[in-house]
Order: sequence, then structure tokens, then C-alpha cells
Amino acid sequence: MKKTRLIGYCLIMTLLFSGCNNFVKDTPCFDTCLGSFKRFAYGAPEKRTQLELDALKEWKEKPTQPWKMETALPIIQTDRTILSEVSGSRFYDGKQEIWIKRSTAGTVFDYEEETFVRYVIYYPDTGKWDSVSAEIRDGEIIADHLYITSDGAVWARNDWDSIKGVVAPILSRFNEESSRFEFVEALYGFPNYDGGYQTRVILDHNDVFWIFMPKDAIYSFDPVTSEVKRQYALSGDVILDIALTADNNFYILWSLTFSASLAEDSISYFDTRNNELHPITLPKRRWPAFGDILVDRQGRLWGDSIGYRDSDGTWHLIYPNPAKHFFYSRVLPFELWENAHIFMESSNGWLWYERSYMTSNSGLAWFDPESGEGCWFTTEGDFELIEDDQQIMWLATRDALYKYPLME
Repeated sequence: MKKTRLIGYCLIMTLLFSGCNNFVKDTPCFDTCLGSFKRFAYGAPEKRTQLELDALKEWKEKPTQPWKMETALPIIQTDRTILSEVSGSRFYDGKQEIWIKRSTAGTVFDYEEETFVRYVIYYPDTGKWDSVSAEIRDGEIIADHLYITSDGAVWARNDWDSIKGVVAPILSRFNEESSRFEFVEALYGFPNYDGGYQTRVILDHNDVFWIFMPKDAIYSFDPVTSEVKRQYALSGDVILDIALTADNNFYILWSLTFSASLAEDSISYFDTRNNELHPITLPKRRWPAFGDILVDRQGRLWGDSIGYRDSDGTWHLIYPNPAKHFFYSRVLPFELWENAHIFMESSNGWLWYERSYMTSNSGLAWFDPESGEGCWFTTEGDFELIEDDQQIMWLATRDALYKYPLME
């Protein structure tokens, strides 16, 4: 009787933890990869002590080949940890510029210690550097997230301490003559955070900014005319993420409940042509929840590394075994079972993901949906990279700038 129970238990555990979806391959794309995308995105998490987590913060694997180090970053004299992220690329006055945000670790507004936020600009043709301040109004406001419009203008989503009653426009623009970010005066009145609800800004393909203000409305801002329009009233639900489509419409992922499962009514589609919000039909079977979404060049809606929705409304699960995800969500802290987060698609169709340092398979990886292959290529980097107009990927670590020409 005991032997029968043991066999039954082993059979159940085998079914639970064995892969039932072969869409994602086990083998890495290059020999130089730290591991396959499957290992990166779905590898078993490990419990760690605080000492192990502190050590893990300092353990970094540099980007592997075919990534190549372009140059060291300028040295900043400080005792605090400096984080670096590539924020944008543009051609201005006949020269290419790579903008890199460098800031001290911690929150932007850490009043207990000196805060440092600055953009350094790298010129690939000459190897020279320039630098501009991210501070506005004597450091009370920070130009924190960059947008570059088709005319080469640099814009920023401002950040400030809402708790202290600071009031500022939600956007600023870089003045080429003064080399300073300046407020967009038409955009006063949008809060940075309102009771924990963050105002989100998206730049569409026609250089129109869309401002999603929870508990209020969706607004549009045309930089050419400086016209602000209130487009659609929103409820008080928290927005987790927003994905822009090729035809300038949006998918919105809502945070309706904290759960390991994808919640009903958690995805909507906002049609900008008629200003209508439509619910998206979710998979009939239980799916793991995801926190980030992206629409690729084929019109597929991706939910992290869980799966995707075709343009015809068909859902495809790529997570090798959802039962394992639900099991871990019951027995481990959230930071150990959360998904690999999708954040961009490159021109060759690869999808790019990041994972927190809290897990044993942290860092950055890419995944090719056509071949099912991918590459976990670094445990370093602050999870921001870009592709320029020449199909070159750029990534900053704490002390160096790396590049990867996709067409080589």
C-alpha cells in the first residue's frame, strides 16, 4: 500500500514539474550565453538569506559576446552606488548622441543623502563625452524618463516628491541653447503620484503624448500646437502597464487584485479613433498573471514570458508548466516567483526581458519567438537598453557602455 502511494506521489510530481510546452527551447542561441532563455525565464527560484542577497547585488556577469564594450563610462567621485541606463539615441547637428542617465542608488528624492541625477552624452563618431543636468528648479524636479520625437527633440517625464506638495508640469523639454530641461507650461495640473496612483506618459508614432491619469482621464498633448485634450474618463483602478499598437491604439493592463492568476477584466483596449475602451476576452483556462505587456510588429500582445494573444484574439500559452508557477506562488515570497518582465522588441523581432537580482537567474535576456531560442547574456545592467536607427543595441552597466550590432 505504501509503495503504491509512493508511486502515485512520484507520478503527480513528475506531471507537475515536467515541461508540457515545447515552444521555448532549452538550448542557448550562442555558446557564450550564461544560459538559455528557458533557464532564465522559468528556472526554479531559490530561497536566499539576506547576506546572500547582499552578495548577489555585487556579483555581476558582464554582457557576453556578441556584445562588445564600446567605452568606459566617465568616473563619478562618490561613495554611493551609481546606476547607469541608456535612455535614448538621436542624430543632432549631424552627429549621433547616446544619452545615458546616471544616478545614485535609491529613490530619486532621498533627502537624507545627496542625490545625483545627470545625463552623460556619448558621441560614437568621436568617442567624446558631454554632460547635462537632469535637475529643474534647483533639483526639486528631475527630468527622469526621456522621449525623443521624430524631429530629434528631447523630452522628459518629470519626477518630483508629491508628498511635499510640489507642483510641476508632467513634461519638460531640453533646450539646445541653454543645455537645460525646461517645463512644458501647458502641462501643469497632472500629479506625479496621487495616493499611490502613478500618472503614465506614452509617446505614440505620430509624436503625440498620451497621459494616463488614474481616477481622472486619458489626455493627449500635441507638441506642435501645445493643445491638451481630455479624451476618456478613467475609473480608480491601478494601471500596471500600457502597450502601444502600430496604429496608435493602446492595451491597458489593470491591477484589480494581487493574485498569481490572470484576473478577469484585467486587460482593456483603448481605441483612439473613437475614444472607446473595450474589454479583452481572456483565456478560458487559468493563466499565470503578468505585470508587463508589449505589442510586437506582428500585432501580437505579449504578457511577460507567460504567453501572447494573436491579432485574431487567440491566446497562446508558452509558459512550460503553469502548475509549477502556481505551486511556487503558494510557498515562496513574490520576488522569488515573479515572471521575467518584457520591456522591448528589437527590429529583428527579438523580445527583451529582465529579472530582478532577487532571483538566482537575474539580469537580461532576449527571446526569438520564431525559433524558440534565446540568450541570457548578463546579470548586470539596470534593465534599460535601446536600439538606434542603425540597428545597434546599446546597454550601460555601472561602469561601461556596450553595443551589439544586430545585423552583424
